[in-house]
Amino acid sequence: MRRPWILWVFVFFVVLLPGFLLAQEEEFTILSISPPPDSLVPPVLTEIRITFSRDGVGKEDIGVLRDFALLPLSITPPLKGQFVWEDARTLVLKIKGALREATRYTFRFRDDFRDAQGKLLAGRHDFTLFTEPLKVLNVQQVDYTEEGGIVLECS
Repeated sequence: MRRPWILWVFVFFVVLLPGFLLAQEEEFTILSISPPPDSLVPPVLTEIRITFSRDGVGKEDIGVLRDFALLPLSITPPLKGQFVWEDARTLVLKIKGALREATRYTFRFRDDFRDAQGKLLAGRHDFTLFTEPLKVLNVQQVDYTEEGGIVLECS
């Protein structure tokens, strides 16, 4: 027993560490959002994709097109459209109509949103997207006011 540290290293790496790693269950989190959060999007955006770390639904819900009223998240200001689980981990929002210009859209998952095994969504529950700001393309003086001011027309 001249090298007891070798025994401790063996016990740690072969017995304790693998057991600890196997006991760790993966959290239910959002892995990716496309377009990325806090990005500038065009008003003609037709689709938002959200990928999760674990299965969000069972096989019976995959491929079923549903109305936004049944979404597990809220959208402010509200949008019209439908959503579908493309696979068990990918939620696709299909937006109908154009987004409002110069608008911040906030998407927030319900606090009780759970994966297919009942595990609560961990981590960040919300994200935002911004539509492009309005742009002035042309300004032209069109008249004078009675007080001597000018009247401008913007387009």
